[in-house]
Amino acid sequence: MGKAVKTFLKVALVAGAIVLTVYTAGATAGLAAALAGGTATALSTAIAGALVSSAISLGFAVGASMLSPRPKLGVSRANADRLRANIDPRTPRKSAVGATALNTDIRDQEFTDDQTYLHSWIVVAAHAVNAINEIWFDDEMAWSLAGGVTSKYSGYLVVTPILEGNAGNAINISARMGSARRYTGCAYVYLRYKLTGNSSKAESPFAQGVTNRITIRGEGARMYDPRQDSTVPGGSGAHRADNQATWTWGAHCRNPAIAMLFYLLGWRINGELSVGKGIPKNRIDMESFAVAANICDEAVAKPGGGTEPRYRVDGVWSEGDAPGSVLDMLKASMNADLDDMNGRLRLTVFHNDLAFPVADFDDDDILGDFAWTPVAPIEDTVNIVRGGYTDASNEALYQLVDFPQAEAASIDGIERIDTFDLPLVQSASQAQRLAGLRLRRNIYGGTFRCELQATGWRAEKNSIVRLSFTQRGWANKLFRVMEMDVRTDGIVPVVLREEDPDLYDDGGLLSPIEALEPTPFDYRLDPAYQVLTTVTRNVDIGDWAALSLGASILVGDEVQDQGSTWGCILDHTKTALNGPPTLPATSNSTWRLRSARGDDGEGVRPIYQRSSAQPSTPAASSGVPGGWYGDTGSVPAGAEPIWLSMGTRPNSSSNYTWQAATRFEATSQAAFRQQVALGFATSAVIPIVLSAGQSAAVDAQLRANLSGSCTVDISLEYRVEGGTWTSFGTSTPDSGGPGDVAIAEASGTISNGGSTGVRYEVRATGTRSSVNATAVAAESYLRV
Repeated sequence: MGKAVKTFLKVALVAGAIVLTVYTAGATAGLAAALAGGTATALSTAIAGALVSSAISLGFAVGASMLSPRPKLGVSRANADRLRANIDPRTPRKSAVGATALNTDIRDQEFTDDQTYLHSWIVVAAHAVNAINEIWFDDEMAWSLAGGVTSKYSGYLVVTPILEGNAGNAINISARMGSARRYTGCAYVYLRYKLTGNSSKAESPFAQGVTNRITIRGEGARMYDPRQDSTVPGGSGAHRADNQATWTWGAHCRNPAIAMLFYLLGWRINGELSVGKGIPKNRIDMESFAVAANICDEAVAKPGGGTEPRYRVDGVWSEGDAPGSVLDMLKASMNADLDDMNGRLRLTVFHNDLAFPVADFDDDDILGDFAWTPVAPIEDTVNIVRGGYTDASNEALYQLVDFPQAEAASIDGIERIDTFDLPLVQSASQAQRLAGLRLRRNIYGGTFRCELQATGWRAEKNSIVRLSFTQRGWANKLFRVMEMDVRTDGIVPVVLREEDPDLYDDGGLLSPIEALEPTPFDYRLDPAYQVLTTVTRNVDIGDWAALSLGASILVGDEVQDQGSTWGCILDHTKTALNGPPTLPATSNSTWRLRSARGDDGEGVRPIYQRSSAQPSTPAASSGVPGGWYGDTGSVPAGAEPIWLSMGTRPNSSSNYTWQAATRFEATSQAAFRQQVALGFATSAVIPIVLSAGQSAAVDAQLRANLSGSCTVDISLEYRVEGGTWTSFGTSTPDSGGPGDVAIAEASGTISNGGSTGVRYEVRATGTRSSVNATAVAAESYLRV
């Protein structure tokens, strides 16, 4: 079998399970003849011919990350390098986004006063930052913006944070370089260490050396947000993409969509690009980034109660990183795709938009061959997704630690693991959600390849479509367009990936393993000391409460208390005051926890309800309250958004206590492009839902072939559903004579200035001055 055939036919036979790609082609008659003839050779030849024909007719590349083998996610070394300060003259420039540990690149050091002082300049970012808040040496805070130098380092440490270097704030400590250390446009920290004691009896905390485990906490770059730019449709504010002076710090600076936009636009110092890619604003689809940012801002439930934004990023990267690695880290942090649409970079955050398909296709739309792969080959599947996220706690100080893994049953009993590190994510629950999405995307691996007629133009890459196909028995099966190509001959090759609401169900999230405080040295636990002073018995002496006062207890003896097992670490006799500590404490001078009791309870439970406004908080109940549903698939369809309430209970015999409802579907139909055909006979109508304060851009085009003199135009109208139509927007009519093509255009914006969501209808009507105009339906549209 040739390479082309091997590429398109993979059969995996594992533990009795068959993975088979089904193809049809123009050689169907050959297949039928082979079957009738009953010869294996004829059959294999017909299959090979059919598949080669299919390979040729589907001649376009399939390289989408969700269809090709699992990509190795790029991870910037800068995230680990920032944990230790070092001098590297060749280190590339670094960026810092969000609230995180900044970079620790030592750019210069100098001793003065007979080596009494060590001066150090640490550049934290090759751009301005919003704040430098704390500095930690090893696991101790040494300085904070609010409190200054801590007591341990008082008199021995001077800290000067510079948020944006210039000639006016350069620090001159000697004639060696004077004020030449300006680090223009960069953010840095100047540290002066005193290495000698302040008196003959005092010793400097730096007498034995200066640690290189330095953590500098701060707030990274100020960023541009198209939602705060009044020149972007739907935006409002003074932000401008080409004017850094208008960029600000705020919650948007932790939004992964905005962080990606910062990387694409870049940051300039004195007009020269310092970090980022410097892509012109007109090459970026700003509206798509605004929509993506809104999705990232949606509130989602956290394990144990409360909510957090759906996606956030905090971290650093280097100009030495491949652009693809930086973009991969950012895309992974929000389950997104970045593509080029009509010459502009467009961002799509994958989420549950299955209720809003942009097109319906059936047998009549498919031209000839198709290929259906119901499941991926076994070697391309995984059943466990695990990895690390950045723990920003004082105990971990931005080390990469494991998040609770996402897992499913293996179909053949062999565990297949996908390592998925998220260095820009500082939330364990966000990391879990992303890992779960990655695992479920792998489970729903069905792929459909075919060629569509020109009706395929109704779809766009990453949009949702429905397919009814009698040969597979499908009726309105949901797919996402993963790849498509619009050719000059009107044929549209596509690759579709099956979709399901279960893909976007976060399910039950687990609390992460929390980092512990460092354990101080205790000489009594030294094995040599214990051998010399005690004899270890390792005897279970029963329940602590049942032991008599005065009972002798030796190192290694075990007792049970508070449902847990404790081990003796110091010989003693029992008194009323020297028992095991009260949980959650794990040790005292005589006892150390060996095994803790398990939690008693059933965790959390989500419930859902569709409503135009926030529903009232349900009363405590043992199950799903009336009017609510236990999963999103059971919620009746409707235009209103879905709301989520999380319930918790301490054990299975207790009622759930429900939290205030939060919006589960934060984007409405207005966030997604809808398009219908436009003509002269009837008006084109699109229903949309606008949340409070939300706007929608509307445009229409009417293309008509003229058989005589004629003028064509478009009128735009909108109304609250069932109300009176109102004209809006502007139109540009067009006219011509016999054989001409007239193109009329219209556009406008509708806004919801109320306090609740409203369902609107938008319609466009084509007009003509005579019957000499015939609309070209395939190229005439109303679009929202």
